[in-house]
Amino acid sequence: MYWSCDISVVILKQKMLANKEIHYYHVCTDGTKNGIVYSCENDYQMAIKISAVVAYRYNVEIICYCHMTTHSHFVIRCSGHDNALSFINRFKTDYGRYVLREHGNTHMYRKVKSEPIEITDNLYLRKCISYVLLNPVKAHIVDRPEDYMWSSFECYFNASSLQGTLGRDIGVRRLQKEILHTHYDLSKSGLMVKEDNSLEVRSFVDYRFVERLFKGRTEFYKSLALTNSDTEEAKYVAGNIRYNDLEILAETIDYSDSRFGVKNVNLLTKNQKYAVVSYLRKRCHASNKRLSRILKIDMRELDRLTGEQLSDQ
Repeated sequence: MYWSCDISVVILKQKMLANKEIHYYHVCTDGTKNGIVYSCENDYQMAIKISAVVAYRYNVEIICYCHMTTHSHFVIRCSGHDNALSFINRFKTDYGRYVLREHGNTHMYRKVKSEPIEITDNLYLRKCISYVLLNPVKAHIVDRPEDYMWSSFECYFNASSLQGTLGRDIGVRRLQKEILHTHYDLSKSGLMVKEDNSLEVRSFVDYRFVERLFKGRTEFYKSLALTNSDTEEAKYVAGNIRYNDLEILAETIDYSDSRFGVKNVNLLTKNQKYAVVSYLRKRCHASNKRLSRILKIDMRELDRLTGEQLSDQ
């Protein structure tokens, strides 16, 4: 919910309530066709800023988000499917323009289609929020979701006061040209900017809604603990996609190279192989039998790898 009393936003919300035009969606930028999407801190920061701007522009409220190396997740509230689709497509367009400007990459998100998946009840919504926030843990990037910098986890059940200055008090030119790099009018957005020019997450994420939904910190953490990420992945994220052997092999090379600096799977350590296998099972829904054939790993070794809890990544 925007930290703002902008009358146009209030009226829009009243109309949505009157017409019961409130829907919740999980939207994801599929990471299987892009490789690395966010390669440095500036990329993540810009993704956060772009999502906040696009959400305000399309009258979308962000419930939670998580930006991973190869993709982004959002849980949003808006008036309908077309509204959700406009939000995610605009996010990809604007971030693609940033990548072209900063890194010279002309193909970002060009072949990626994102289909919003409607969330139909509160249980589904709680599980989806938990799944999105658990992505960095499932990917073995951090041990706890609160340790990951590029998700909205920090803004829930946070007792500290909001940090930063309202965008309208900064000045239009500095806010739009220097900080957010947009021509869109944000004078009534309620966005707050911190001293380091990053955004105060609670100025554009509806953290109060999440706190009410879970009815307290204990239930929030309990939901995180009970969420089965593998099950939620299949349910929420493109479970109907099927990858051929060459696509899985390409995924293997990209992931191994980006994470370990190794392109030949035979040169990976046991723990590195486990990380690769875990990633492929999640991303490509590939069975051990298929991975054994593609990666030239003995089936018995794969069964051991997936059955063990390896701690040293």
